[in-house]
Amino acid sequence: QTTMHRNGIVSTSAAALSPKQKQQPPPRASSPSGFLHHHHHHLHQQQQLHPHTFRFHFLSHHHQHKRAVSSSVVKGARSSPPPSEHVIVPAGVEFPGSYLATGKFGRGLFSNGSSQDVPLTSTPLNVCACVPEDVLSSSGGGGANMSSALTQPQQDRVREFYTEWMNGLGIPSIPETLVKFVTECQMPKDMRIAVVVAWLTKNSEEWKTYKRETLPKSYDSLYLANEKELEELQDVSVMNMAKGSAKMYEAQLEQLLKEPLFNKEGVKDMIDLEDLRWARSVAHTRAMSGKLNVAGEGSFPCAFVVPGADLTNHRTVPNSIYGVSEDGLRYELKWRAKNSLEEDKKEGLPPPLEEEKEPKEGLEMFICYGARHPNALLALHYGFVDDTNPNDRIPMECVMPGMRKAPFKVVKKAVQELKEKGDDRAAWAGSQLLAVSKRSPEGVPDEIADQEKVHPEIVQQMKKATVAALSQFPTTLEDDEKIVFDEIESSRMQVAISYRIAQKRHLHAYQRFLDTL
Repeated sequence: QTTMHRNGIVSTSAAALSPKQKQQPPPRASSPSGFLHHHHHHLHQQQQLHPHTFRFHFLSHHHQHKRAVSSSVVKGARSSPPPSEHVIVPAGVEFPGSYLATGKFGRGLFSNGSSQDVPLTSTPLNVCACVPEDVLSSSGGGGANMSSALTQPQQDRVREFYTEWMNGLGIPSIPETLVKFVTECQMPKDMRIAVVVAWLTKNSEEWKTYKRETLPKSYDSLYLANEKELEELQDVSVMNMAKGSAKMYEAQLEQLLKEPLFNKEGVKDMIDLEDLRWARSVAHTRAMSGKLNVAGEGSFPCAFVVPGADLTNHRTVPNSIYGVSEDGLRYELKWRAKNSLEEDKKEGLPPPLEEEKEPKEGLEMFICYGARHPNALLALHYGFVDDTNPNDRIPMECVMPGMRKAPFKVVKKAVQELKEKGDDRAAWAGSQLLAVSKRSPEGVPDEIADQEKVHPEIVQQMKKATVAALSQFPTTLEDDEKIVFDEIESSRMQVAISYRIAQKRHLHAYQRFLDTL
């Protein structure tokens, strides 16, 4: 099975080499912008997308999801994906424990086999975009949200952070009006960091290059899709979610243009307004959480856009974590260390896979964009679909007839047998009935829970409901799997079709499960 995510052709520095290449590092040339790059040909990935290999993010169109990657390298061993061949990232971005390559999930970050103590990526904070999650109270001394309002020392810390751009990015001066906007304007953090990204890509030569060579030119998030593209979802509820999100974001943009801290203070004159929608997509798809520290006060939450770490693909079960380093100087991507599992549990992350607890050269690294995100949200906000997303759900009407009427022990046995046969999707589908099946406490008799099979009439009702759910789609799964994705010009339309295929595959898997009862 294949997965592609938000990463297309990616960018890395010469540090992003597999261990074999580190023995003879290629010479690095510094561009006038301060970026490090190697003069190798730019690879335009033309990924053949076959409908039978789904879990993917669509990047066959050359204008979509490009991340230029530079490194002049020798091909790696066949057991590991070879490093990518063209890379550009801001100076100072390092890849001590990883390298960039194209694997079965498209372009992404791979472990070079270094120990867990070695960061996978390490980015100086003074080249990152950052805004605080909260802002100063609008009333100055109170307000409805005082408990989470930004404090004056925290605002000073943000000002200090921006001043460091002068060292990291070579920006001559930082306007105070920008600091006031990001720390005082009552706008959502994604809109504020979008303004910062738009400002950096206009005022920093490094970010101009980062935008031109690495960041996608456009995004596949379905809230950006038109009516024709959304119709390909074959799902009215998700279509309405996309339209609702689009309206909300447009309303936010209109509100921003009326904000005195943006309008009258002149921040809007420091950016290209036509870039603002693009920058908001950057914020939606690439922003990462982290904390800045204030001496004597502790830390406060912020949103960052981090060159280097943002090249990592998504998986619901991640094998890496991210955040500001302990010394407060860099933003790092690291292995999920054993001592962080308790914290991961608090965030709702599932435990790491057993085979990925220790570093192994060639293993792709993943972060989680949202531990509970179903495909609808991934498609709406990130522009890709995970064909085996464990957060998706079988329609409730297909499960309802068996709720508290199917014996737990019978359903559990069927799920286990499907797993043993290798039909993980059918086992996953059956586990949704398992969650609502009838069980009784140990040793307590129960008429339904003690039955040796699910009543045939109940099975039949669930089968009928599943057939009905499939019949609501204008096309069949067989029809959709014949689609040649390379012939579809709209990558958002590809995402929409991939969404409906995943939903149909879920239902067919549920049918296979029901056939075992």
